[in-house]
Amino acid sequence: MDVHRCRFIPYPPSAINALAFSHPSSLKTRIKAPRSLRLAIGKANGDIEIWNPLGGAWLHETTLRGGKERSIDGLVWTQDPPVPDGHNGLRPGRLRLFSIGYSTHVSEWDLELGRPIQHTGGNHAEIWCLTAQPRTPILQFKLDKETGNVQKCAELAGQDLAVGCTDGAVVLLSTTDGELKYKGSLARPSKKKARVLSIAYQNAFTIVAGCADSTIRIFDTRTKQMTRQMSLGPGPAGGPRETLVWAIKCLPNGGIVSGDSAGELRFWDGKTYALHQRIKSHEADVLSVETSVDGSTVFSGGMDRRTIVYKRTGPGGGGKAQSRWAALYRRRFHTHDVKSMASFEGGQMSVIISGGLDTVPIVMPLREYEKEHHRKLTGIPREAPLQSAPAKRLIMSWWDRQVQIWRISETASENITYDELQGAGAVSSRKCVAKISLKGENSITSASLSNNGDLLAVSTIAQVKLFRLRLIKKRDESPPGLSKVNTSPYAEEGGAKLVRISPDSRWMATVSSENVVRMFRIDPIDGKAVSSGFVLERLRRDLDALVDVRLDRSLGGYERVITDANFSADGRIFTVGDLLGYVDSWLLEGYEDEGDPNIDTDIATKSRSHSAGSESEVTASSSDEEAVDRDRSVIAKTGRYLFGQRWVPNPTAFLIPKLPSSIIILCFRPPRSSKGGQDSTMKPSLHPTRQTPHPHSHDVPAAEGRIAVVTASREIFEFDILSGTLSAWSRRNPPSTFPASYGRVMDLPKGCFWDVSMNRERLWVYGVNWLCMFDLSQDLSPQAGDVQQREVTKKRKLESGQSRLSENRVDPLSGAGGKVPKAELGTGIGKKMKKSSGVTGKGEVISFDTDYGIFKERAEDAEITEGELLKDLRRKLPRPEIQTEATGENLQGGVAIRADGNEMQSASRGPAFWRTLKYQPILGMVPLMSYDSQGRHLLTPEGSEVPCEAKLEIVLVERPLDEVNLPARWEGNQEWGDKDF
Repeated sequence: MDVHRCRFIPYPPSAINALAFSHPSSLKTRIKAPRSLRLAIGKANGDIEIWNPLGGAWLHETTLRGGKERSIDGLVWTQDPPVPDGHNGLRPGRLRLFSIGYSTHVSEWDLELGRPIQHTGGNHAEIWCLTAQPRTPILQFKLDKETGNVQKCAELAGQDLAVGCTDGAVVLLSTTDGELKYKGSLARPSKKKARVLSIAYQNAFTIVAGCADSTIRIFDTRTKQMTRQMSLGPGPAGGPRETLVWAIKCLPNGGIVSGDSAGELRFWDGKTYALHQRIKSHEADVLSVETSVDGSTVFSGGMDRRTIVYKRTGPGGGGKAQSRWAALYRRRFHTHDVKSMASFEGGQMSVIISGGLDTVPIVMPLREYEKEHHRKLTGIPREAPLQSAPAKRLIMSWWDRQVQIWRISETASENITYDELQGAGAVSSRKCVAKISLKGENSITSASLSNNGDLLAVSTIAQVKLFRLRLIKKRDESPPGLSKVNTSPYAEEGGAKLVRISPDSRWMATVSSENVVRMFRIDPIDGKAVSSGFVLERLRRDLDALVDVRLDRSLGGYERVITDANFSADGRIFTVGDLLGYVDSWLLEGYEDEGDPNIDTDIATKSRSHSAGSESEVTASSSDEEAVDRDRSVIAKTGRYLFGQRWVPNPTAFLIPKLPSSIIILCFRPPRSSKGGQDSTMKPSLHPTRQTPHPHSHDVPAAEGRIAVVTASREIFEFDILSGTLSAWSRRNPPSTFPASYGRVMDLPKGCFWDVSMNRERLWVYGVNWLCMFDLSQDLSPQAGDVQQREVTKKRKLESGQSRLSENRVDPLSGAGGKVPKAELGTGIGKKMKKSSGVTGKGEVISFDTDYGIFKERAEDAEITEGELLKDLRRKLPRPEIQTEATGENLQGGVAIRADGNEMQSASRGPAFWRTLKYQPILGMVPLMSYDSQGRHLLTPEGSEVPCEAKLEIVLVERPLDEVNLPARWEGNQEWGDKDF
């Protein structure tokens, strides 16, 4: 495989402005973190990323797209009161996400639809900050109508929102009954308009607001009056007179922590509101503050790029033993300003996340700080914003509202940097042949380029646009250029979050915001969609049978959101996968017959005749348009044949079980032999009759139907879609046999591709910082030190002298990085001591580590099992032999065996698994050689067949952070790395 390593394809990541967890932290460490826990990351380009912690795996599930001149400056989650579950119990209420973007509006987002569902505004200035009321039972009084007595009752009421405005106002918004409406305004300062820069709830009825006039104000939401005002005093000498309070947080005991523009962290008494302590810890502004759930630890991040940890140095609470705070650790995890922080503690998980202008979220352990490593998440999207047209050696990339198409020449150098793009010699290796800027305000959600490079589909949340690209030879330059034509008049107006073009360029599939799958037929003449779209129904799943889903539906139907979709190599199979782990598939029935008269053919004729005429002819008859729309609706409902073909549900789709975790990648295996395959244009001999002058075939695809499915738990399964069974390789190689080096990678897979050239069966899987290869022609043989070893049995543990309690105890992994080796802790004295008594010296070992009461669950509950259905699929067929097509050899048990029974040397076939960490960070990988419309041959750009000995060509696109254009950062007194000595 030849790899073109390049960095010239641009992708500008966006800064992080806001972070928010969906659930509040809990002191109950024995209770597991809720399965609906999510992290929302607000970006400066208006996007909101939704992440699932997954016990430390950190899956980027979906992105809620923003738009032009929009930004996310604040995020909060609320949760509605519990609702009956139908089994005489209650289940958690619906989770709701709200955002602000330096405007007068607060927006609520629907995670399932991926767009805002309601906005609210008022007669106030721009909103600067946002917070939500704590989720605590509120004591209320109710009048008993029968007795006339007033009774006390504690109910979980809806959470209010409080927003701080640039004119000094604090506005309350109500979220009860699923609404978002204005509730009232608190008293404004009488002196001058002081911007409210930060805001937090001290308790259910008290709001703390940090302002731009060196003051912190306390408001009572019941009386809507300001009760206290705390002054920070004048600013530092030589600086501004006013001190800006950028961050406010409240401790569990009522104490207040503030960070300001003087670089100071101040601690205030929660009862008297007097200044308790001030620490000058940052050299520049303190922009973010976060606390632990028990109030014993405080984190701060600032403009000087430092993250500082503070700990209590004495007993907490009030009275004579007043505690003091000290800054213990100072680290620089970020390269630019640290603008936001968010923390969560619950069960085994205890993390704090920070983000800023460098676009990279940092996950730090909170409870186990300095005992575990921190971890960097990626600022690159999970789905690679890249796609290639191998037949024309084109690469398409997109971001925001921009699309660029590049052409890679056959003499492209091995390493291409972004700076080389300005050189004169770079023209011979690659050229940007097209740039498209979409009109409107919505950002691109998905894009797809056909294999032959003739069609381009781009989707936003509002519309889908289809372009036809034509090669034009220009006299003044050797490389051809590209030009676009008008979009299809029958493109879906409702928008889509996923769009795919089939390899034969005959079909376009879209997935709408409501997760409705539609299929459009593409006119081969002018490249326009000529049908209103077939609606492909997904299988109905019994979610009540899933205990975890039935007990917690706070996310609604979000878990059925489609994450990936893909066509087979011949374009006759289409599959989708969702967050819950289900796979749905459809088959293209029949053979193409362009002479078959149907309603869609008439629509296509009218479309071409209208487009060829004048503008008056296009809008001449409204009755014709209504008739066309009526016919289109009939097709969408009845699912008629279109050019002799139609899409039908896969009859064996129900045999594929729910997978253990979310599906993130679907990739069909290309056929290996040029003799195989089925041509969808070859119509069998059907005899027409008077009743059926154009008979339709009911044949379904018979070509390659094997597909690789990659899940969020890094498991790889290969299914045969047509039979609904696991492939022979997957039956012999369950995920438990995967090498340990593959399981140790921190980042989840981003994409995969196949290499079937030269009779190979290699599946390449890549993440942001790694690239792995699985050879499916041989089994993964266990090797010492390389395969994940199972834990010793309980019997052996008890024989070794361990108690039953210590046998169940594990070292907790908080959700950040791995454990720091004891030799690298650097904490001074040891963490254990031995207490001995008597002459024998026998005693017990006492640990100074804090016992958080975390216990390991039993293996059958804690480990991700493959499920009984997957086990049944593996037991369905006996272990088969693998027959190689070229030499007639077969493989059994991972060893090559000749026809005469003698063993071959396995080294000739290469390793069964391979991994490298050479390339990072990887934006995406796309091939430059493709298969024809039937998925049978490797093709050159001119369309001629490549010999079977040819190697696969791959373009690997890297996007290192040091090549991203970031704003200027604050420079301090110890910037040794940027100075010359």
